[in-house]
Amino acid sequence: MDGTDTTTLAFGRGAWLPAPVAASVRRAEEAGGAAPPNGTAADPGPRLAPGPAPATGLAPATGAAPATETVAATEVPAPRDAGAPTPVPPGETAPPPSPGTAAPSNPPPPTRRRVLVALAGAGAVSAVGVGTYLLGRGDGDPGRSGGNDTLDDPSGGVPKPGTLAWKYGTGGPVAPALLAAGGLVYAGSRDGSMYALDAETGKRRWAFGTGNGVYTCPAVVGEVAYFGSADYHLYAVDVRSGEQRWQFSTGGEVNSSPVVAGGVVYVGCDDGRLYAVDARSGDRKWTFTAGGRIRSSPLVAWNKVYVGSEDSRLHAVDVETGQPRWSFRTGGDVKSSPAVADQIVYAGSYDGNLYAVNCDTGELRWTFETRGGVGSSPAVSGGVVHVGSDDGRLYAVDALTGRRKWTFTIGDVVYSSPTVLGDTVYVGSKNGNLYAVRADTGRSIWTYRTGADIRSSPAAAAGTVYVGNDSGTVYAVRA
Repeated sequence: MDGTDTTTLAFGRGAWLPAPVAASVRRAEEAGGAAPPNGTAADPGPRLAPGPAPATGLAPATGAAPATETVAATEVPAPRDAGAPTPVPPGETAPPPSPGTAAPSNPPPPTRRRVLVALAGAGAVSAVGVGTYLLGRGDGDPGRSGGNDTLDDPSGGVPKPGTLAWKYGTGGPVAPALLAAGGLVYAGSRDGSMYALDAETGKRRWAFGTGNGVYTCPAVVGEVAYFGSADYHLYAVDVRSGEQRWQFSTGGEVNSSPVVAGGVVYVGCDDGRLYAVDARSGDRKWTFTAGGRIRSSPLVAWNKVYVGSEDSRLHAVDVETGQPRWSFRTGGDVKSSPAVADQIVYAGSYDGNLYAVNCDTGELRWTFETRGGVGSSPAVSGGVVHVGSDDGRLYAVDALTGRRKWTFTIGDVVYSSPTVLGDTVYVGSKNGNLYAVRADTGRSIWTYRTGADIRSSPAAAAGTVYVGNDSGTVYAVRA
């Protein structure tokens, strides 16, 4: 030998280790036994029960078959930012924002809207090395960012899923669903502004200030974004400049996210009305009056507009005239926004049930019972309905039969509506975590902690998931 030390390596615990270390690891495993997969257990799930009868005859409810349940890993919540704004639900008046925020939250509805255009280079940009990803496990600073932070991997390696790409701080909780479209991420905030952020960098393109909190997700068609505000207005804004095209006055807070179809904007309102507004001119075409506030977002399909109301009903309205076609009665407020597939309309209710209803007649197809209110809006993909519940679970239900396929247990309220992209389901929770779950099995892929309640529903596009939380921060997380 030439005097050079030689070390023999052996493969153990998923890595090459010195042979003595690998042998010790094997002996320890043999003595103690292998740990079972985290939280995986067979569970028959919640019992299905017949739902309340609609005006028309109902089919009997379908029972649930035994299905797998996956439990999210228990984590110690990240500390909340002491300076983060206190969440205020829609309907309450927001306090004035701190100096430098995009727009005042409480002035009387102005006749002319100010548009705040971001200056080039606004916001601090910082580079973070690989060591930060390893030590922080991809968890970003849970506190509000004063501007935009973009995180890059200087090593040039492949970014790890579940790690932060960037974050942007607004002046109030970000409660509505986010939208990623045309290279922009749109986020409404309780500070009274709708933000348009660059999808790749998180830099602000523009912010449009309204007279109260913005709790709606915009509908973007062509070069116009349509969204509502708690200042009693529906707005049409140019997506390139953030300049107002028109505004439409209603009789209450607009906390329903609009939908655009056939050149018409449909939106619900706290005054109990569903409005149909010309997308080009902002002129009213018709109104439909329900028996309670409409915070559900409408859906247009098969010449009908479907929307839920706090009168405990799911309504179907003629798309051309606004005349009622049918209404389906549940046992609680319907704030969940409907989804459609294969001539079936799906919607949740605060009576704890997910309902499947015939789109033409309003007759019940099946009912799936959870153990808490269902304010989360269902997402249908590949013949499966995914929906969250106040019971702290994310459910996957067969779209045709109503039988449970799997359950992912989070352990805290799921206000957020799930988003499905490819073979992954993304959903947030009141515990401040954003989860990525396998669509076929319900097994956890990764968890990203934000440190504040997530009421916002995530948007997923081009390998990135975007979500907001009650600290007022928008996060871009690598999918």
